[in-house]
Amino acid sequence: MTQGPVTDGGLTEVDLAAEIERHRRGQVPAELRRSHALLAATALFLAHGYRATSMDDLATRCGISKPVLYDLVGSKEQLFTDVMARAADELADRVATAVDDEVDLTGKMEAGALAFFEFIEERRDAWHTLLAPGAAPLGTEMDHLRARQVRQVARLLTTSANPAGDPIDSIEAEMVAHAITGASEALAAWWQLDCAAAGTTSGSRPSAESLASWVTTLLTPGLRALAAADRPHPR
Repeated sequence: MTQGPVTDGGLTEVDLAAEIERHRRGQVPAELRRSHALLAATALFLAHGYRATSMDDLATRCGISKPVLYDLVGSKEQLFTDVMARAADELADRVATAVDDEVDLTGKMEAGALAFFEFIEERRDAWHTLLAPGAAPLGTEMDHLRARQVRQVARLLTTSANPAGDPIDSIEAEMVAHAITGASEALAAWWQLDCAAAGTTSGSRPSAESLASWVTTLLTPGLRALAAADRPHPR
């Protein structure tokens, strides 16, 4: 699948560079330069990885000095963290929007799973470099992002009223969120890596839709059982 250029609010790195050119020297807004630097950094990280990307290369690409670059984005580690966070935010927004458009628990589960797998398929480079388990060199920051993803799933579970009973208890929602997140990431890693390594043909490789349907079929009965009104909650 051909992937388009990295964008920020629909604007590409080229768009932002052109906007910078329209300002007089010394009058470019810092936020505009920072947005341009983040897009340029994202492109470099995706193309070369964290270790092979240098701040010298980024400064040259942005047409600014290294001191100015450091003032804009901080250290290389902080820059990579910000790039990771932007990708994670995009994924989280897509999942939340998909879930909000559905009413019942099954619909929310399948819509969220589909948004997750479609993002990975469409942004395969970002997934491998920035978000896949073990991909990022900054383990602590990745842990923070993963914890944020778990909290999002837990919130979706606790606010999803089940016609068969009460919403899922908050403690159980956190437990289930960890299970859903871990299972989905493991399935995504298999889908993106092992299928290709095994030489699976495009015709037999599962689609995002089939994976979402499978996850929904596997997990929804358990979620409904946890939300049953006649079942005591853990507290």
